[in-house]
Parts: sequence; structure tokens; C-alpha cells
Amino acid sequence: MAAAVRLLPALTLGLLSALLPVLESGRRDVLELGDADFDYLATEHETMLVKFYAPWCGHCKKLAPDFEKAAARLKGTVQLAKVDCTAHSDTCSRFRVSGYPTLKIFRSGRDSGLYDGPRSADGIYHHMKRQSGPDSVLLKTEENLQTFINHYDASIIGVFSGEDSSRSAEFLRAAALLREQFRFAHSADLQLGEKFGLNSEGVLLFRPPRLANKFEDSVVVFRDYLTIGSLRRFIRDHIYGLCPHMTLENRDRLRVRDLLTAYYSLDYYHNPRGSNYWRNRVMKVVSKYSGQGLTFSVANKMEFLSELEEDFGLGMSDGGELPFVTIRTKLGHKFTMREEFTYSLKRFLDDYFAGHLKHYVKSEPLPERNSSPVQVVVAESFDQVVNDPDKDVLIQFYSPSCPHCKKLEPVYRELANKLYYDPNIVIAKMNAAENDVPLSYNVQGFPTIFFSQAGRKHEPIRYQGGRELRDFLKFLRRKAEAGVTGKIQRQSSAEENFGRKKHLQVALLHSPPFPRAPQNLPSYLSDSVVKMFGQQVLVLNQNVKRESGRKVQTGNINAAKTIADVIRTCLGPRAMMKMLLDPQGGIVMTNDGNAILREIQVQHPAAKSMIEISRTQDEEVGDGTTSVIILAGEMLSVAEQFLEQQMHPTVIIGAYRRALEDMLETLKEISIPVDTSDRSMMLKIVHSAINTKALSRWSELACSIALDAVRTVELDDNGRKEIDIKKYAKVEKVPGGIIEDSYVLRGVMVNKDVTHPRMRRLITNPRIVLLDCSLEYKKGESQTDIEISKEEDFARILQMEEEYIQQICEDIIRLKPDLLFTEKGVSDLAQHYLMKANITAIRRVRKTDNNRIARACGARIVSRTDELREEDVGLGAGLFEVKKIGDEYFTFVTECKDPKACTILLRGASKEILAEVERNLQDAMQVCRNVLMDPQLLLGGGAVEMAVSKRLVERSRALTGIEQWPYRAVAQALEVIPRTLIQNCGASTIRVLTSLRENGVCWGVDGESGCLSDMSSLGIWEPLAVKAQTYKTAVETAILLLRIDDIVSGHKKKDKDENFGGQGADVNIHEEDPCARHTHIEYVRVHVRAHRVTGDNVDIRFRPLRMRAMLSTSVYTVSLAVIRYS
Repeated sequence: MAAAVRLLPALTLGLLSALLPVLESGRRDVLELGDADFDYLATEHETMLVKFYAPWCGHCKKLAPDFEKAAARLKGTVQLAKVDCTAHSDTCSRFRVSGYPTLKIFRSGRDSGLYDGPRSADGIYHHMKRQSGPDSVLLKTEENLQTFINHYDASIIGVFSGEDSSRSAEFLRAAALLREQFRFAHSADLQLGEKFGLNSEGVLLFRPPRLANKFEDSVVVFRDYLTIGSLRRFIRDHIYGLCPHMTLENRDRLRVRDLLTAYYSLDYYHNPRGSNYWRNRVMKVVSKYSGQGLTFSVANKMEFLSELEEDFGLGMSDGGELPFVTIRTKLGHKFTMREEFTYSLKRFLDDYFAGHLKHYVKSEPLPERNSSPVQVVVAESFDQVVNDPDKDVLIQFYSPSCPHCKKLEPVYRELANKLYYDPNIVIAKMNAAENDVPLSYNVQGFPTIFFSQAGRKHEPIRYQGGRELRDFLKFLRRKAEAGVTGKIQRQSSAEENFGRKKHLQVALLHSPPFPRAPQNLPSYLSDSVVKMFGQQVLVLNQNVKRESGRKVQTGNINAAKTIADVIRTCLGPRAMMKMLLDPQGGIVMTNDGNAILREIQVQHPAAKSMIEISRTQDEEVGDGTTSVIILAGEMLSVAEQFLEQQMHPTVIIGAYRRALEDMLETLKEISIPVDTSDRSMMLKIVHSAINTKALSRWSELACSIALDAVRTVELDDNGRKEIDIKKYAKVEKVPGGIIEDSYVLRGVMVNKDVTHPRMRRLITNPRIVLLDCSLEYKKGESQTDIEISKEEDFARILQMEEEYIQQICEDIIRLKPDLLFTEKGVSDLAQHYLMKANITAIRRVRKTDNNRIARACGARIVSRTDELREEDVGLGAGLFEVKKIGDEYFTFVTECKDPKACTILLRGASKEILAEVERNLQDAMQVCRNVLMDPQLLLGGGAVEMAVSKRLVERSRALTGIEQWPYRAVAQALEVIPRTLIQNCGASTIRVLTSLRENGVCWGVDGESGCLSDMSSLGIWEPLAVKAQTYKTAVETAILLLRIDDIVSGHKKKDKDENFGGQGADVNIHEEDPCARHTHIEYVRVHVRAHRVTGDNVDIRFRPLRMRAMLSTSVYTVSLAVIRYS
């Protein structure tokens, strides 16, 4: 027995050591993303909520437990993730994260906007739950209808005659826009609406059953003409009813109006009858006041307790079991009803509408003595002190616990001492944590400092300068209405002698210009003070660089023109290619404007804006990335002459906006409808797009591939057309072979092999099951301990694991599938059972690939094996096979009956060639998508630009005043597209362009020869969507940059390492040789030299793996060595 006892700890320790890796490999519910894997993992999930946080942030720590709980509840539906911005700053900067925590929603890897829902576990769960699933649920039976409306929240249901109804399409578009806020469903059975008084097509709004009452109808019928705007207004006006239940989730939507709220112990889950009792009492009174500009609600006192304590000074003891009532206006005014509820609500409302109520203001008591240099302000004394019309007031809003406020306190006190005897200036402070701050003072952090100028109290100025004494004095000298005048306090000769050395309180004197020195100064001070008068006063600190006025506008224009010149030679069929090298030897060869600009990094803000519009153009329409940069640069270039002639930028901007409206109107007038079912016409359109690309040699093959791929993924659902190329048309690049070997698979290909060598690699008409769960033993959570006292217990543990694996395999075998795909792992034992059942298994398939397989074969992705049903099995695939291409095994699921997903298999000589072919093919597919979504065409080759230019010139003659000249300059700028095409062909620009002006709308530039040609006969077409987006982006960017008249940029303090370069090195790009445009390839290598103090030259290696060219003038220079190959 004693030996057995001694053996037990050793056995336990050994077993725990064996199980430790299993216990620690449990997967957490919240993904941790970083710079390296963010894009890869984000694209794998259809919907993802990402928290950007900092470990030191208190708000982030407070949110963390609720975020984890919500992630556990949403597991399998919506993925939650987090990014540590202190460790992965590049990702946070890319998505413009400026505060912590920031929550953003991503759909298939794309930023879908900020998360604006509640931040509790329940709130996150309910809000994100609505983000998944369809925009509108299809209801087929009355039972479906009753189940849908019997929900905690309101429901909006559209009833239509059929799924192809025009009203149904508009309703679905509205549902897609408003799904984050409301629940939508629709039905094609008109009989479902007859029960509720709807005898034709229309929309029904069902208020929550828990809020049913005798004062209003539970169902509201929408009978107006159905548009997104009218439906939005209808929902906004009727969804909440007379007295809705306010929660943390809908609080912000209710508070856009003046709102009365009755707070009590409200709980519709556990006490619906008691909750409705007080709500009905409220409604009995407030129903007489509806329509008078005040909305009403009820809320749970416990849910809003902290807010009530902070904003109204109300606690749990206030009101007892009776509701207590507050009014909060949209202007921020607050009122409270302090009397007993039953008899006072009507009188309270009468006094409110009569204007007899006094605002509630949270305020500290007035200080008994307030004679210190820094005057203490509370909410009750704010108007008296800060809004004194004759005083300039500098007020600091602080919190006693704020460390930054404590650090600022001695400087602020010294400032008050210096200006103590100035009768026109008040230095004040206010505890913003204990006092209500007026709405005009937007205080979001501590300390926040505002300057309230005499005579302009309605426009307080936020102080954003340095925190040193001299910074405050310079600011006040510049802003104070009466000037900063100081007194010199002298009390004794001893004090005078002491002050000579250290502490005489002297303020800066008078605003410039200084007419004369101040009188009655001591002799030892007069000379030094007079010398101060001629010195320049600097408001910004030494580490800030500021440019303003015409210099800024000229710099922005030059930066934009430089960016345009970089890719000007990349337009048209004769476009040059750019070879971009990084220090590590990586090569990018392309003539795609967006791909080139994506590889260089610039420092000038205007240049950054130009690169951003290229990316935006590529994301929106997929084409025109080079044209939009060239056109935007030209729009700014033609505006430069007007700025030199002292024309105000607002005049130029007004003319540009008017011209843009006329340009878009002209495009619609001259556009030509196209029959998208005409394959030959569609191929011509795609050919026009890729004729300027490297893929033009194989244009027929590429056009056919692009059109077939887009047609495959096209989905027409209830009148709503969807073409999601990014998600359902995957390009798979396999080096080897020739480009002619590329083709479109009517199905899916994944880079996977079977999990067991004896599993089948060729199956005809397979039954397919898709899973996103693992076929492995479910491991315990971390810190799990197992204590074993008998040898039989260890055998039992192994038996339990085998039984679990056997059970999940039997769930699968029960459906008799031929093929199994899972996103997770498959254990050896599971492989054995599946192989015996003649089932082929593919494991660790990507989420995106699994979605494509589901769409191609008609299967459903299941999260648990015990939930598998016969309808989840995919029967749409005709063939499954595994092939070896090169050294890799690839799984093919092809010959699908009606695939709505496809794979494009690209073959080619090298990875660089395949990357360029993929870029070109993506552009071609985008063109197909644009035409199918908006079947309107325009002639290419610069014909459209010349037609629009002529129309603008004609309309400019009807304008009067100086606005006509910038308006006409827009017409001149449009000619840059045909002019650049002519230049890139090496033809005579003046001759061809003059002939082009004289001909009709069908004539443009033949990009191959540079001659004048009929574009309709050549078949050069462009989609209307691409051209309209190009014009809008180019003109709006020009307007944006013209409106900038001040640039303030901060610079890091110089250190020793800075002399040796680094990632902040500035680079000047010199203009390339004009004759370079006649070569085929421009090979560009960037050399950077940094000048140290010693005069030596050192080479700088760029930190990123891409060429970095920064457009600014500084100590660093760059030389471009251009080697041309014919």
C-alpha cells in the first residue's frame, strides 16, 4: 500500500507532462492579428469585428472581459479579433486608428467602417449577430412570419407579388443599408399581408410584442412610393412608437431628439407584466403631448444607474419603486422631476412646454474664497466668469486624478502669477469630472484648454500649442483682444535686488507692432525689454514646421504633377513598363498605375493623397488607375495660372464643381446601352481594357477567361444582382507551362492532397460534406488537471477519446458521403474510420476555399457533426480528382451543374510574369463586372474626353464673370488623356490633337499608331462607371488640394543615428529624360546619400522591402540611374 502511495505522485506527474501540450493547445475565441498575418486571416472570414487596443489603456482593459464573452457566444458565426497597436503600429496606421480601443467591422478583409454598437457582452453579441446572415430573411409561410415577428426587437417585413418585383429590389437594397440597425424580412406571398390590412404590395412594421398596448397599433402599414429614403423615414418615425424601451443599444438613435425618459425597475425578460404597468401609466399621460416636439421612453434604472448618478445626481434611493423622470434635449439641456411620480408627471410636462422649468446642471459648490491667481470655476459660475463679455479668459478643464494635469499645474500657476495684475485677462480652471461642461467646449480628454475671447464668447478657441510658459504667453499675446499688458510689482529695494537676479514678474508687453517701450521700468530692465520688441514671436515650437499661403498651394500642385509624371508613360497600348527593385533583390515589373504607386512611399501629404485616389479607383471600379492620376495632376496644373493671377481658390473650386456636374450629365447623354448577352460585344469591351496591358499578346484568351469567370460567379437573387469577384473567383498561379495553358475551372481547385494514401483520388458525382470543425479529440481548457489513481483510469481516458472520435465519424458515415472537406484537422483514428467507410477527406482547407466549394456544389458548411442533415450534402459536383502539377498536389472539384464560384488556373514561366498577368486579369474581370452591373458604354481613345471638353467650352460661353475661366480650364485639362496617348505613340501631338478637335464624338486616338481613328469601328469602348468614377475622383481631389492653405508638420528631434539615414530619409525625384518614353522598359535604381557633419558619404539601406521615394526637399538627395533596353 505504501509503495502504491509513493507511485501515485510520479504517475500523476508523468501523465500531466504527457497531457500538457494537449491542454495548452486549446484555441482562444479571440484571434490575435498582427502586421504579418492581418490581411491573410481577415480575408478568411466573411464578417470580423477587430479591436485595436493598447495594453496600457484602461478602457481597453475594461472592455476585454466583455469582448471575450461575446467572442465565445459568436463563435462559428462572427469572428472577433484584436490587434495590439503598440506592437503592430503599421496595421493600426493603415486603418487610421487614432484612439483606444477602436472597434472596426471587416467584411472579407475590407474595412466596412467603425463599430457603433454597445460595448457590453450582450450588446456586442446582438449587434454582431445581425451582421451575419442575409440582409432580409425570406418568409414563405404564416408560421415563418409569426416566428420572425415574435422577437424582442421590432421587425420590418416587405410583402410583394414576386421576387422579381421592382419594389422588392428597392426593399432589399434598403435592407442591405439598414441591416445594422433593424431586422428585415420579405415574402412573395401577398396573402400574408392581407391579415394585417395590406391588400397589395407594401411594407409592414411590427413593433415588439412585449410593448403592445391600447394606446397605439402594434402594426403600421407603409403605403407610400417605396424608395430607400422614404422607407428610412417611415422606420425612423414609427419604429419606436409613442413610448419605446430605451436600451444601451438604441440610446444614441433616440437621443437625436428631445427625450423624456422614465427610469424604473424594468425587466421584460423576467417581469413583463410589471414592466408594462408603469409604461402604460406613462403613456396615459404623455399620449396627450405627442406631436409637440418631445419624444418619450422608458428605461431600466439599473442599466443606466452610473449615467444617472453622473449626469443627474440620482441614485438607487431616488424614487424608490416609483419611476423618476428626466428630460434631455438635443442641445444638452437637462431637467429632472424630483416630485412623486403619480401626481406630478402632467404638471412637469406642462411646466416644460411653458418654459418654467430650470435646467439641471451638475456643479460643485461655489468656493468660499476664490482669490488665488488661478480662478476656480464651477458649472454655476461658468457664465459669470468665462462668458464675461469684457474679459479674455483662458480656462483649463482638468481632472484631479489626471497625471498630465498635475504636471501642467505649476506652469499654469506661474502663468496666472505673471498675469495677475492684468485687468483684461482671467486665468481659470474647472474640474470637468464634477461639473457639467457647456456643449460649445468639446472636452474629450484632460487637460483641455480653451481661450474665450472678449466679444466672441460663442466661438471658444481650443489651445493646441506647447505646454511651456513662453508658449502660453505667445499665444495670449497673439489672441487676446486688448493685448497682454503686465504690471511690475516692486515692494522694496531688497526685493528689487532679488528680482534683478531671479523673480521679478514681468509679462510680455503689447501686441506688435510695438510703438514704444513701456514707461516707468527700472533702468536695469529697460534695455533688455526694448531689445525684445524687435524679435520675431514664434507661436509653434521648434520641432514643428509650418508652411502657409500660396507656397503651400504651389507645393501641393508640384507634388501632384510629379506623381502624375511618374506614371504618365504607362497610359495606352504603347505604355512603358516600370521595373522596381528593392534592396533585397525583389523585382516588380508592371505598367499598372496603382501597382507602381503602391510600391513607392512618399512624404509630401499632397503626394500621399494622389496615391490614395489611385487605390480608391482600383477598389471601386478596378480600372482607370493611371488615367485618374494623370487627370488629377492636370486639373491642378491648369489651376496654377489662376492662383498666380491672385484669383481666390473658392472661385476656382466653384467652377470645378459646376464643371463636374456638367461632365457627368454629358457622359450620361452620350453613353450607349449595351446588350450584355452579346458575347462578341462583351469580348470587344474587355479587349479594350487589357489592350494596354502586358497581357495584350494573349488578349483573346484573357478576354474569354475574364468573361467566363464573371459570368460564372454572377448571381441574380430576387432581382438583386451580385457579382463578387474577390470572394468567388480565385486566381491560382502555378509556375510552369505557358500562358496558353491557362483556363477557367467550372468549380474549385485547392492546393491540398488527401489525408490518407489509401483514400480515393478520383470520384464521379461525389456526395460532398463540408465542415468547419476538427475531427480530433476535444481537448480540455488550459490549467486542467487529471488525477489518476488506477491503471484502469488511464485506459478509460484513452477509450473515451476513441469513443468520441468514433461517434463524430459515425455522424458523417451516416450520410454516406464520398468526399469530406474540413477547415480543421483530422486525427489518425478519424482517418482510419473514414478510409474504412470509403470516404475521402481533405483537411485544413481555408475558409475562403470552403465557401467557394459550398457555392459550387450546393453544400452547406456545418459546425458540428451531430447537426449534419441530408440537405447539407452537396450534390452539384460532377467530378473530384487529385492531380500533381510540378511538385505540388492539387484537388479539383469540377463539372459542377450550376457553379456560382470558379477558379482561374494561370500557367506561366515565372512568378513575376504570373503576378503581372493576374493584375491584368483582375482589371479585365472588373471591366466585365462594371458592364454587367451598369450596361452603359462610352467610346475610348480620348474620344469621350474631347466630346466632354467641347460641351464644356460651349457652356462656358453662357457664364459671366471670372468663373468662366477656371470652368473652361477644366475642358482644357480633359485633353491631357488624348495628348498623352499621342505622346506615348511618338506621333505629332499638335497635328493629331488639332484634327481631333475638329471631328465628331466618335473620333479618337489609335493607341497603336497615334493616328486619328473612328473608335466605334475599332471597337474601343470603356464602361460608363469607370469614366464617371475617374472624373469624380480627379476633380474632387483637385478641389481638396486647392482648399489647403496651411500645412503644419512635426519633425522628430535630430539624434546621432539620424545622420546615417534610416527609414525617415527624404528623397527628391528628378524628372526623367523625356526621350525615355520611347523605350520599352525603364530600369530604375535608387541611390541615396546622406551628408554627415564630417562631409563623408554613406549608403542608406531602406528598412521596408520596397523602393521608397519621398517627395520633399531636405538634406538627402537621390539620383535616378536610368538604363534603357530596346
